[in-house]
Amino acid sequence: VEADWGTTSTVDGDTSGCTGIDTRYVEYFDDAGHDFSDYGDSVPDEGTTVSSFSELNDEASDGESETIIVSNDDYTGNGAVTVTDQDTIIAQSQAGASVDGFIVDAEAEVRGFEVTGFETNAGDGTGIRVASDGAEISHNTVSGIDESSDTRHGIHVFDANNVKINYNLVDGVTNTDGGGAYGILVQADSDSVDVSYNTIRNVESQNGWAGAVSSSPSNTQGVTGTPNSLEVKF
Repeated sequence: VEADWGTTSTVDGDTSGCTGIDTRYVEYFDDAGHDFSDYGDSVPDEGTTVSSFSELNDEASDGESETIIVSNDDYTGNGAVTVTDQDTIIAQSQAGASVDGFIVDAEAEVRGFEVTGFETNAGDGTGIRVASDGAEISHNTVSGIDESSDTRHGIHVFDANNVKINYNLVDGVTNTDGGGAYGILVQADSDSVDVSYNTIRNVESQNGWAGAVSSSPSNTQGVTGTPNSLEVKF
């Protein structure tokens, strides 16, 4: 449901399911959240195709900007892919390539992966960590984030500007050890972060705090600051 203030329409004009809601000011959409239906159309015909974790990790940090197409396979158990180049990294089919996670330290795009989670050097459990301006994270399925000694996040934007987190499915971020759990967390001095059309569910914390999309200040890892200009749409 997206609130669109100032409109007067509902679902085909039917207000029967809107008890207690002033329908003069709310428009209803049935297409909120992620959409993977056209993913195949977005996979380019040309690029560098890789079929092993070592190839993927090497290409993502070899100093060259390129399009990397990752063949369908299970690449988990090797830790996170570290991205330091301005690459476009695309799974051959949506969720066809499975990885532990990504650490995005460049103005790169990561699209279409199944992500199962890893533990960062700071002790957080994370699926995708973004720490660079201009990164784009889209069409990924992040699930099973349930191991770490601290906070757990599906997607974590830390001290990065002009980032887009769009059309992802985050399903399953669980913390039973006392820390927090977030579907998507924007933290530290991040500015102009677009979090749109994601589906987030099954985010649970037994003894701490939990949220689908959250922003938080930071004074950890030598970084201080508070996020600004966070746009969230469903």
